[in-house]
This record gives sequence, structure tokens and C-alpha cells, in this order.
Amino acid sequence: MTKWKIGGLITVTVVTAAVWYGHIKGPHSNIPSDLRDAVADNGEFSTSLPVLGKDSGNIPAPKAEVDSTLVNTDPFAYTGAAKAMCKKKFGGKARISGIQVYGPKSNDQYMMVIGVYSPKFMSFTCDAMEVGVRRDGTLVEIATMSLGTLLMGEPLHEDAFKISLDQARKTAIAAGFGETRVSIYGTTYNIYDDKNHTVIHVSGKTGAVIGTEKQ
Repeated sequence: MTKWKIGGLITVTVVTAAVWYGHIKGPHSNIPSDLRDAVADNGEFSTSLPVLGKDSGNIPAPKAEVDSTLVNTDPFAYTGAAKAMCKKKFGGKARISGIQVYGPKSNDQYMMVIGVYSPKFMSFTCDAMEVGVRRDGTLVEIATMSLGTLLMGEPLHEDAFKISLDQARKTAIAAGFGETRVSIYGTTYNIYDDKNHTVIHVSGKTGAVIGTEKQ
């Protein structure tokens, strides 16, 4: 091979290597060497997704979401279990102080929260707890507390309710209220329209509107 051919071949090889090195190193030149050259701690890294195999039939179907609409939910169906939780924790006779029901527009993890208290013997104090009812109907303790006085307002009179929550909601809707949530105390459904900062009070005994107010 002649000298000029050998020299040309060496020149092309050097230039090609320089271009290749600059292409590879250039984009990563700003990465610190301790990160660029580090060995992964987790060994081999697989990018394969088993669920996306050749057989498309092995892709799991998405689970159906639990319907969060509470129109047909009976809040009193959960008070017995809530009382049992309070009694087991504090002893004595547990009573319901109130219920907060979150409507279908809410994204809360609980569809309702039940307040329960257990009066202390020979005292004007009580132990209290909040019980959350999840979307799947299971109950969970949210918080417990000791209250220094029993001035908690009128306790819930469950047996006095003759009107269902569904009926109370329909009364509120007929009166122009856009429901957001409901609180239940004494013998009254308090249906809130948080968007318009109003609340309508519906009797649990008769279903009649007994008052409205701005919040």
C-alpha cells in the first residue's frame, strides 16, 4: 500500500473516532462523574412489562368504582356499629351525638362521619370518638377525645326519625337547594348548599321545612 493511502486511512480513522467520541460524550458532559460512572444498586433493570405480553387477554380489567351517590344510604344503619366501637373502647352506654353525611359531590374518603360519646359516671364529662364510614361500608376510628363538658347540643334521637334522608333531600331540592352535605342532630336534617352558603332544616319527624339560614 502506498504511503499516501496509508496516511489518508489513518487521517479518516482519527477523524471518525473524534466525531464519534464527541457525539457520545457531548450530551453527557454536564453529568457529574460520580453519578455518570456509578453502578446501579438494584442490579439488572428490566423494562419489560409482564402485563403487556403477547397475549392481550392477560390485561386485567379495571375495577368498577364504588358509586358514591348517597341518596339511598341510610345513615342510621351504621349507628349501632359505631356505638359498639365506642362502648368497646370506653365502656358504658354509648350515644350518638350527630352524623355528618357527605354528598355525591364530595371527594372525601368517608361517606359519613358519626360522632359517638360515652358519659363518665358521676361526671359532666365524657369520652368521645369519631367513626368514619368508608365508601365500601366499613367503619374506622378517626379520632378519640375527652370532652370536659357535656354541653354538646341536643344528642341524636334516632328513634324519633320518621322521614328518610332521601325524603329530606327531595324536600331541599324542591326548595331550590343544591345539596353538598348533610348533618343530622336532634331530630333534624340540616342540608347544606355550600356553594350558596345556605342551609335548610328539615324535620326528621314530619319532613316539613322548619327553617333556612345563611352561613
